[in-house]
Amino acid sequence: YSWLSVLPTKGLTDSLIEIHAETNDTGSDRTGEIQIRYGSITRTVSVLQSSQFDIISFADPEFKKYMCDNFDISEDNELQRYEAALITEIDCSGLGLTGISEISYCTGLKRLVCENNDIKEANVSYPSLKNLEEISFKDCEKLGRLWIHNKFRHEKKKITLPEDTKKCILVSDNYFEAGR
Repeated sequence: YSWLSVLPTKGLTDSLIEIHAETNDTGSDRTGEIQIRYGSITRTVSVLQSSQFDIISFADPEFKKYMCDNFDISEDNELQRYEAALITEIDCSGLGLTGISEISYCTGLKRLVCENNDIKEANVSYPSLKNLEEISFKDCEKLGRLWIHNKFRHEKKKITLPEDTKKCILVSDNYFEAGR
């Protein structure tokens, strides 16, 4: 497989080898095998590489920068789905953000603080956000719509909204409006 390589290839002096895989931009997962021989012992290692499309595409470049600066484990200046799934808390206050829809990939998210931003709409009703316990959009004066799942509201989770809550419409599974 031309996309896989093993270092060192000869003269192994310790028990550590490195397997390198090129970036997968094929659009689909791929599998390869490497045979490792040491004396009379032969082992086959199977490698499954996910496609490049596991990388999350961000609509707001400032939100991408925040997410990569704080949660990019692989240090490739991209946020992958597995990295997003590990996030439990986001505090992206005061960054001038206009959108945060990619939080839907943050399946472990418990706390979202997104205060003092330029967001007009936000959706925290994704089924993937079932662990969410607290949200804050304080001082997001442009916020006009906020979708919240009914379960979140009924379980009396902590919700902080801009002071003028009459202009912030909360829409749940049953589509209710706050301030009415």
